[in-house]
Formats: sequence, structure tokens, C-alpha cells
Amino acid sequence: MNRTLRTPEMYVETVVDSAMLQILTQEFSVDHVHRNPDGTFNTRICLLANDFENFYSKELPYTTVQQTRASVTMATSYADMVNGWNKYPTYSTYLAMMDTFQTRYPNLCKIDTILASTPGGRKILCAHISNNLNDNLGKPSLLYISTMHGDEVVGYYFMLRLIDMLLSNYNTNTKIHNMVNNIDIWICPLYNPDGTYHTGNNTINSSPTSTRANQNNVDLNRSFPTAGASIGSNYQPEISAMMAFMEAHNFTLAANFHGGAQLFNYPWDTWRTSQRSHADAAWWSYIGYKYVDTCHRFDSSYMTEEGGVIEGGDWYVITGSMQDYHNWFLGTRHVTIEVGPKVVNTSTLPSYWSKANHSLLNLIEEANFGVHGIVTDSLTGEPLKATVYVENHDKDHSYVETELPHGDYHRPIKAGHYSITYSAEGYFPKTITTNVSDGAKLIQNVQLVSTDTASCKVPANFVVSEVTGSTASFSWREKGTANEWTLQYSTSSSFAAGTCSEVNVNTTPAIVVTGLTAETEYYARVKAVCGAGSASDWSTVCTFTPTNRIEIGSGTASSNYLPTRAQRSYSLSQQIYTTDELGAAGNIVSIEFYKNNTAGCNRNIDIYMVSTSKSSFSSNSDWIHVSNADKVFSGTVNFLNNNWTTIELTTPFAYDGTNNVAIIVDDNTGSSSGSYYSYPSFLTYSSATYQSIYYNSSSSNYNPTSSTLGSASGRLNEKNQIRVFFDRDNCFKITAADLPYNEGFENITTSTEKKTGIMPTCWTLAYEDYAPMADTARPQVFYADGKPASGDYCLFMFGMGILAMPQLADDLDISTLKMSFALRQHKLITQLQVGVMSDLSDETTFTPLATFDNGANTEVQHYVVDFRQYTGNDSPKYIAFRNILAPGHDQQRSVQYIDDISIYVANSADDPTPVFECGIEVPYTQNFDNLTANTTSLTGITPDCWNFIAEADNATAPQVSFGTDNALSGNYSLYMTGRGYLALPEITNAQSLSGLSVSFFVRQKKYAQRLQVGVMTDPDDESTFVKIADIYNNGNYSTPVQHTVSLAAYSGNGKHIAFRNVATNASAVSYNWIDDISVFETPAISCGITVPYEQGFENGIPDCWTFSPDLEGAAAPQISGEYASSGNNSLYMSGMGTFALPEITNVNDLSGLTLTFSVRQRKFAHRIAVGVMTDPSDPNTFVEIERIYNGGVYNMPVEHSVDLGAYSGNGRHIAFRNIVTNSNTVSQQWIDDISIDLTQARSAEVTQGGYETADLESAEEALAPLGVDGFDINTFTVWPNPTTGALTLGMEAQRVEVNSLTGQKVAVFENTSRIDISNLPAGVYILKVTLPQGNAVRKIVKR
Repeated sequence: MNRTLRTPEMYVETVVDSAMLQILTQEFSVDHVHRNPDGTFNTRICLLANDFENFYSKELPYTTVQQTRASVTMATSYADMVNGWNKYPTYSTYLAMMDTFQTRYPNLCKIDTILASTPGGRKILCAHISNNLNDNLGKPSLLYISTMHGDEVVGYYFMLRLIDMLLSNYNTNTKIHNMVNNIDIWICPLYNPDGTYHTGNNTINSSPTSTRANQNNVDLNRSFPTAGASIGSNYQPEISAMMAFMEAHNFTLAANFHGGAQLFNYPWDTWRTSQRSHADAAWWSYIGYKYVDTCHRFDSSYMTEEGGVIEGGDWYVITGSMQDYHNWFLGTRHVTIEVGPKVVNTSTLPSYWSKANHSLLNLIEEANFGVHGIVTDSLTGEPLKATVYVENHDKDHSYVETELPHGDYHRPIKAGHYSITYSAEGYFPKTITTNVSDGAKLIQNVQLVSTDTASCKVPANFVVSEVTGSTASFSWREKGTANEWTLQYSTSSSFAAGTCSEVNVNTTPAIVVTGLTAETEYYARVKAVCGAGSASDWSTVCTFTPTNRIEIGSGTASSNYLPTRAQRSYSLSQQIYTTDELGAAGNIVSIEFYKNNTAGCNRNIDIYMVSTSKSSFSSNSDWIHVSNADKVFSGTVNFLNNNWTTIELTTPFAYDGTNNVAIIVDDNTGSSSGSYYSYPSFLTYSSATYQSIYYNSSSSNYNPTSSTLGSASGRLNEKNQIRVFFDRDNCFKITAADLPYNEGFENITTSTEKKTGIMPTCWTLAYEDYAPMADTARPQVFYADGKPASGDYCLFMFGMGILAMPQLADDLDISTLKMSFALRQHKLITQLQVGVMSDLSDETTFTPLATFDNGANTEVQHYVVDFRQYTGNDSPKYIAFRNILAPGHDQQRSVQYIDDISIYVANSADDPTPVFECGIEVPYTQNFDNLTANTTSLTGITPDCWNFIAEADNATAPQVSFGTDNALSGNYSLYMTGRGYLALPEITNAQSLSGLSVSFFVRQKKYAQRLQVGVMTDPDDESTFVKIADIYNNGNYSTPVQHTVSLAAYSGNGKHIAFRNVATNASAVSYNWIDDISVFETPAISCGITVPYEQGFENGIPDCWTFSPDLEGAAAPQISGEYASSGNNSLYMSGMGTFALPEITNVNDLSGLTLTFSVRQRKFAHRIAVGVMTDPSDPNTFVEIERIYNGGVYNMPVEHSVDLGAYSGNGRHIAFRNIVTNSNTVSQQWIDDISIDLTQARSAEVTQGGYETADLESAEEALAPLGVDGFDINTFTVWPNPTTGALTLGMEAQRVEVNSLTGQKVAVFENTSRIDISNLPAGVYILKVTLPQGNAVRKIVKR
């Protein structure tokens, strides 16, 4: 059987018990489950590309599900789609529909982008529907999502039609009108566009045309954070975007729509109700039956599966579902609704809509029922962030919280009598008892009394206004008698140490703060100072972002005259923007225009900017004249659809802040854009009289630099909405003149607190792995306590994140620099990366160049980073530190003390690193004892001219280690932990390395640690590494073990012996300590063996064994620490080929010999043949004597004896040939305890211990003691095999006898299709099965 899945995914069905169902739901994407009367489950599974091998290993009977192909018609336009609503949209039609919704109903609908580009380059969009799109006014909110499984598209159709129904019926249908006015509605029709349009943007159908998984072959509904666990990282882009979207909106109610079943699936998916029920299970059941009962009014057979309503885990348990994430982590009531088949014939779509649309509308209304209200301060009326908790009811995050700025809450709940407690920080809680009715809205507004009874009151109505790129204005209301206040602002929401600034304010409760950093989010708060050391608590926090991007104009008006008339070949426009609109002076570096439709617009334009005292155009000839010196941009601009297009100015424009500015756009394209029915248009706004003027022509091209311009085509009382970006950078940059740039942190603060809370000027915490960092965890200058390498201060890093130094100036070439620094690390698991970053707002631009790990050494270590290895060309550039943990650890803290930083030009007078002459001669030895006198465990030293190439970004470079435990001789060894390649210097006195050998000792820390020895032609290019040998210490983890590797097999011209640090698992580290390296000429070896001969591979692969591959690239045999029948080692063969022993020298005729050995075979198709070869290097001389199969025993070695009596040739080399019975190219065998001796008389015996007979492939012989006359080996099945106890028979048996291999009857079962042998010892047993059709016999393995 070919086990490779050749399609993106495949559906299969199987029948399993509850225990196996639980395993399958955790390991695979289970798509559907149906409970059978006998307690088994029909289970449909979507096998993704990487699942099939795992599924096959379960040895379950299954059938492949052939997905029914629907008869599908695709709509190619909005009009085509809505004409009859009996088609699926193409992807471009879907985008056009969403655009049409917002352009036709601009006051009711706005399309938000959840993810701008999926892995497949498509968009995830969401329609926001409300009578007030800018403020939800404290309304409850609802979210509908569909088609997170890309092949489940009926819900996709439902959502598009629902959007259209809500918008087109708003003014005519009272129910819909009230719904849109009272509920904030969000609808995402297509969450997995890459799956839906898997084979192209113009077709939809069942798998594999459309696929369940996303572009990365991941089931999105198994990949959200698991309820009851913690939120991790590295989620799929669609998941990360949806999590951020959900967190940004406090949804009251949500539903996601699936296909493949017909039912209402409420939380939890993660647990059955017997394990954990939702606090609102009764409410879920109530609205669920309300939903399905409404459907039954239109089709009584619809939505009836599992009774129509079921708790998810009671159907089948899954983890990582969207519904459970939304309920558990965000407290939103979120349900999964299966709406029918995955794909239906498009002609039947209207009938499905008629069954479901009333239920869809009714479910939206449920968001407006239950208990609603606002929570405010009893004195000021200020809205509060409060928790609303239903006593003796809420659990597992089912409580709700109020949402600012309105302080509103919304709590759907089943009818009943409840006590509800309202609480907020700094306020006395209040409990109110009330009655709630089904299908009704109870408004319960609550005022909480502040616990602040002191005369020093918290300031109220704290607001920020008039924010520029570097300033912000604050004001507040004094509630008491204070006339002094403290304002604090920070880039940290927790006002962490090192990020805060404080301003004292007197007399008037208002202040303008200056010196802010543009495009940075700030948080601000204020408190009253009442004298005598008395102060109020802090006020509520204001969030603001100083920006140098000024947005001018608003609204939905548009024009196809400004800034370009694209339906003409040529156009010229001039628009005046006033000082009131532009604000403070600065350099304008970019301008943005918003094209608000999908008409193509790719134009060749020149842009000019000039200062002007003019405030309007007085006539059609009142042009502003410009010169070429005023040109700020020239080039081709492809304006984006329904989005801002940024035009970076070639020459920044110096705006003086006192004059108006004219923006002139000269379109020289020479051809038109768009079509007769759809021309490009751009957002505009109403302006003062005639502040824009334009000209357009199909033939004449106006030159704006001409002293005489003809009459304009017209003047307008509108102009383009624009965004203008100013460059106002206040931070210094490190220039070439600053080198060497030294930072010892001594002159930054005089604080004598250990954690000073101060960060160096223009250093930036660019990224926080666990935001927000606690105050004590943020990077800051640290005082004394023995931590600085010199002086009194150093830099302290604790929280995980990226800390960037000041920007490198453009005149500084980073590829010429080095940086030295001192580092003290607190714990063994701590690591520090040094790298380069180009965008401080995007952590993915950080490129690590080196990782530093002091190991268990807590003393100061000195390191050098060579930036000459950096090849990036992004600008700007920042040298940055990233605080991380050693792989395999999961904490949020890593303690680093950094000091004595120096940046200098490599090989300059400032560079303390000497230049060495490289090259070594044979014989060569290196014991690492004379390289350093440092007695710390990790010295940071590598031998001169040894070159390391990291295989992973955080791989630590090798370094000399001090310690007698790891060194064979002396006190030092070479410590390798990061995975990568370490090349010795070039060997200069050997023409070929094939005549050399390398000997060394190595200590390996753990089982998975490995080392490879090879040769490289280029020590800077890992692709030139040719492996010669794998090194493993056979489980010895305490002492160094010697290895000698002959390079005789190397045929290239490389001159660098190299070590490659690897691991057999997914770990990024592999701990090896290397010592006493010796490179020498290989002495001559005499090959040949004599009988009797034994080999257990405890000392590696013996000399003179020869591997000849049958397939190009087949892996050579190697030593393994697994599946040895004795000792520690076995011989592992996986590549297809022959492996010949040396020539047998003391026996002329091999037919008189017997070969005995043990072998473990991994899978059914794996075989090994024993034979004889005349030429061990020629596979064609292999003569097969016997083919070896372990009879289905895959978990342990089985011993075999092969009589060579049938061999009649003159070959002298016994050999193994690795083969496979299917189309795979590997066959995994572990061979051990080889013995060759003269043949003796022997009888076929049963191997004792209950595991195997002498020859299990000879079924008749093996079963003879049982008295069985015959058996049917083809039609009767037993599974699983091997088993831990439970066995399912392929049909009901009249009698089942379980026998040991010696023929002893150990158990009997009658009239059954399932047996349980869990009480029997592990071993091999024979089943004698009596069936109506006759007798069958099966061998089974009990684990």
C-alpha cells in the first residue's frame, strides 16, 4: 500500500469505541461522529497531508469517503450573484460584493479587514453593520463568522445574503430596522478563503477543489488556544488576526457556521458535560432549541441530527476550537452551528436559505435580551470598568465586564431569579437581586460608591487633546480642593520603571507636554497632591499616540477630477491646504490619497509642492506657477483599491508652518484608466470656496512649469482627503565620527536604587514577548550589588524582549563593525542574542547574529560580535539585544547584566583582536589547554581560525570550556551546544585528506546528542560539508569516549576537517565536549575475519564492512543506541542496498556455515535478505539465501538463524540486503548479535518468552500443535494488532480460543465480535476462531 497522501487532504470513515474516539479526536481533524446502538461510533476524519502515516499505524479498518461533487455555478459579478441568489461567488466577486455593500450603504456598512493577506495572499473581511459606525453607543454587539473550514461553504452563502438582507431592508422592515439600530452587528462571511478557493479563485466545490485546511495545511478549528490552558505563541496568521480582532471588540454573542452536519453545538467542545458544563448551559439549550424549532417551521427534517441541539463535547471532544477560545478567554457567548451539507448544488441554495434565514435573524436578537446597563461613579457619573458577576451561577469565565468609554455591559441569561454583583477597583461592590425573563431586555444601570473617602479626591474627566507629533494637551476636573497635581505619562500601560516621565502642575488643571516620540503609543494619568504628603489615587488612564501623520478631511464624498482625471490621457490639478489643516512646521516626506473604488488606476505623475499666500483660486486662469525645483516626486503610482496609497517624496518638502501649501499633481500618462462605467475616484471633503482647480484633456498636456497656462476645466469647492507625514526625529544617531562608541552606563543616573527605573536616551524596548512587562522586568540601568563589570552601573534585562540601541547613521557601514561587551547571566537557562533590527515596530526584522550562553557560570564573560557577517540591506539599522531562554524552557524571565559596550571598526586601531595566519599541518594535535587561563566554565574562546556556521538563529558558537569532568587530559575541552558546523583550519601539507584519520574524545550529555565528522571545501558554506561518520557514545553520558574516523571514503578536494553538531530530536541544542583531537596519516588496515565470528557493534561499525547502495542517495548503515538484543548498540540500516561483512579467510566453502543474528523491523513492508557476495562493492554479485520477516512483530528484536547450505558459489562475503515490499525507499532494520559458525543439526523450536516462533511465516507449522485443519487468511480480520487488551473481530464468532505458542489454551470467548485479553501477560498468542463459514486462525501480539 502506498501510504503517501498525494492530495492536500482525504476523508475516511471508521468505526471505533469511545476510547479510540478520544484518541482520534486529539490526533486528527475529526469531521463527523455518529453514535451506533452498540456503543461504537461511526467516525469521519479529514486526514491532512501529514496525518496519513499516523492514522495507518493505528491499523483501523477504514473506507475512503468519496466527496459528492455538487453541481455548481459561479457568479462573476455582484449583479450576477444577487440575481436569483443561486450561485457561489468567485473570489473577485466576493471582494466586489463587500465593496458594494459599503459604497451603496455608506451610513450603515463599513468593511473592516481582519487580515490583509492570508498565507495564500487573500483577505479576511468583516462587514460592520450599524446605524452609527463610529460609536456603538453602548449597544450589545454580535459576531457571525463562516467557513473556517474552506470546503464548508453553505454558511458563506448565508452570510453574504444576510448582509444584503439587513442593508436592503433597513428602511422597509421594522424588525431589521430595530435590530440594526440596537445591536452592533459584525459578519465575516469567509474566514478561510485559501481553503475555499484552494484550486483557484474562480471555483468552489467539495474537497479537494476546496479544502478543509488553510494554505498551510492546518485545521483552523483545532488550532486556537485550548480552553483551560494558557495562550501560547506562533499561531497561524488567520488565528492570530482573529484573536486580535476578538480582543479588540467586546462581543456579546457570536456564532460560527460550519457544514457537514445539521445541529446547534454549544460549549464546551473541550469537555463532556459530565466533566464540565457551561454556567449558561440552560440558556444555550433554550436558544438552541429556539433556533432549530424555527427552522422546523419551514422544514421539519432540517436541523435534526443529534436531536438538533447538543453540547459539543457530548457529540465528540475536540481542543483548540474557536468557540471555546472565545468563551473561555474572552467571556463571549460563542456557539458553533452546523447548517447542512458542506457544499450543495447551487440551484438548491435558495431553499436552504428559506429554512435558515428566520433563525439567523432571531439569533441576532438574542444579543439584546437578558440584563443590560451601564456602571458609573455615583459622584461624578464617570463610566467605570467593572465586573458583572452572577452569584452562585457564574464559573469558568462566564462573567462579563463593562466596556469603556460608555461603561456598558450585556449579560444574556436564562429566565430566573438572580443576585448580580457589580464591582470595580476603588469602589464598594453592590449586589442587586432581580428577575429575568426569556426574550426580554432588563435594563439595570448601577452606580458604585468610591472607597476614596479622603478629602484628596481622584481627578475626574481626564482627557487628552490636540496631539501632534511631539506634543499633547491634557486637562482634568478637580473634585476636591487641591491646586497641585502630578501628571505621569509612559510608553507602558503598567507605567513600568524606565518608561515613565512625571510633570508637576500648579494652579490650573491642564498642561501641554512636549518632547514626545512620534508614532509611539503613550499612556497618561494624573493624581491630586493635597499637601503634607497626601495624594489621591491615580485617575483613569488616557491612551494616545503622537503622530507626524496629519489626516486632513473626512466623510464619504468622492471625485474623479482630483488629484487626477484618470479617464483622460492628461490632467493637472492644484489644491491649497491651509496652515490650520497642516499644523506645525516640518519636512513633509510622504503624501497619501484614498481611492474609494476598484477601478484600475496606474498613472505616471509628477508632484510639486510650493508655499503660497493664496487661499483660493479666483478664476479659471488663476493657476499657481511652479518650477522644476518645486518637484518633489516623479514616477508611476498604482493607486490601491479602497485604501490609502502612500507616495514617498523623492525630495522632502520643507513646510514653514506659516504659509499655506499648494499640492500640484501633473498626470502625464498619455492614456486613460478604468472603463466607461467605472472610473477611478478619490475621497474628498468640502472646503472653502474654490481651493482646488483642475484641467484634463485627451490630447493636450499642460506643463505646470510653463509661464502661461491655459484656462482650467473647472474649480471646485472640495479637495482630496489626504494624509501628510512629517519627519520630526529627535533622537541622536551613532555616526562614524562617534566611533569607537562606548557605553558603560556610568553617566546616565545618580540613583543608588538597585533598579533605577532609567533607560539610556534613545534606547528602545522594541518588543515584549509577554506584554506588558512588569515594572521590575523592564530594561533599566542597574546600580552596584556586584553586577557591573566595571564602575557602579550596568544595564539590567529581565523581561523577555528586544532592546535596541540608538540608530546607526547612514554614513556608518555596519558590515565594517565589531562590538565588544561584558555579560553576566544569572541562571543556566539564560541566553542573550545580539543582532540587527530595521523596524522597531516589527520584531520580525530582528536578525540575530550570535547567541551567548554562559552556562552555569554566573561570573562576567567578555564577548565580541563581528557584524561583518551581516548581509542585510534594510534601513534604518539598530544594533539590538534579545533576551531569551535556552530551548526547552518556558518562563517569562531571563536575567542579564550587560556592561562595557564598545562599537568600533574591525581591524582598526580600536580593534583589540589580532589577525592570525591560518593553516595547520599533519600530524596535528589540539587539547585546548594552552588557549586561555580563564577558569570560568565557559571562557568565550575558540581556537584561532576555527570557523563556526550556525544552523539556527539562536545557535551558540563553540567555546573552550574549563572543567576536568569534560576534558580527557588537562583542564580544558571544546564545548559545542549550538547546532551547526565547526571547521578546523585548512590542512596545508596533505594533497588529499583521504589518507588521513582524525581521533578525538567526546563527552555527550544526553541520548539525543550526536556529532558528525566530515570534510568541507569552504568553511563559510555549510553546503560543502560531506559527512564521513556519525558519532554516538552508546549511552555513556558521564565520561569522554574516544573515536577514530578514517577519511578514506572521502574523494573530494576539501582541506577542512569539520564537526557538525546535531541531535536526533527537535532540540535546537546538542551538548558535546571535544578534547585531544589528533589528525594523522591512516595506518594500513588488514581486512578479513575467521569463523567462528561474533559481532555486537559495541565498538562501532567494524573496519572493512562495505555498503553498496541500490538507490542513489541511500543512507549508509550506522550505529544505533536502540533495539539492541544485548549490550547498548545495534546496527541500523534504512537505506536500500547491500552491507557485506569482510572476507571469511579460514573457510573455503560457505555452504557449511550458519549465520545467527537478531533484527527488529519497524513495519510490515520492511524485509532483510541474507546472502553471499563475491564482490562486496558490486550489488549485482549478491546471491540471496533467505529473506527475513519478523511476522508482524514490530516492537522488539527477533532472532533468526540462516543455513547457508543452499549456496553453491565461491563468494567469501556474507551480506545483508535491505529491501521493502512497497514503493517506499526506506526499510528500517536494527541488527545485533551476529554469529557465524559451522552448521550443526538443529530442530525447529519455539522461542520461549511468549514473543515469536522459529519461523512465523510458516503458518501451518506454527499452528500444527493446535489441531487446526485449515484457516482463511484472506477475509477475516482482527484489530488492533498489536493490542493492549481489547480486540475487535471482523465478524461475530461462535467461539474464540486463545492459545499460547506452546498450545496451551489460556482463554475462551463465545458468541462475540469483541474480546478482551488485558489480563494476559505480554506475548504472542494464537486465536482459533470458529465462524459460521468455517475456522480461522490469527496470530496476535499482546503488549
